[in-house]
Amino acid sequence: MKLEAIEAGQKIARIYLGGSVAAAVYNNDGNYRIPLPMQIDVTDLFMVEFINQVLKESSADIDDPFIEYNLQDALYTLANPNYWNTIEDLAKRLLDANELNRNDIEECLEDHGILYDESAMDVNMKM
Repeated sequence: MKLEAIEAGQKIARIYLGGSVAAAVYNNDGNYRIPLPMQIDVTDLFMVEFINQVLKESSADIDDPFIEYNLQDALYTLANPNYWNTIEDLAKRLLDANELNRNDIEECLEDHGILYDESAMDVNMKM
């Protein structure tokens, strides 16, 4: 249970840091080789520091450079061209439509192979 909580906290931290990392990569002309530390949105940083504190209180196994580790992980993820292209596609769709709902986002993720239509998979599996 404790390991699951740590993994969930790390995933949530990467989500909070992902926006700042994506902005830094975009401002660096798509180059993900960005030296740390980097500019992080203050609200996101507050949330990540809170997550880090909760995890430290619940377990002694948390890495000290928690924020740096998760920033590097987010950069590594965005170095994958498919993820970066998906982010660019989502941004374009948002600019074109001025809003995105859950279906729009899921459609984009499916188009890029990041999310799979489970109902279609269920149909195929029943055949």
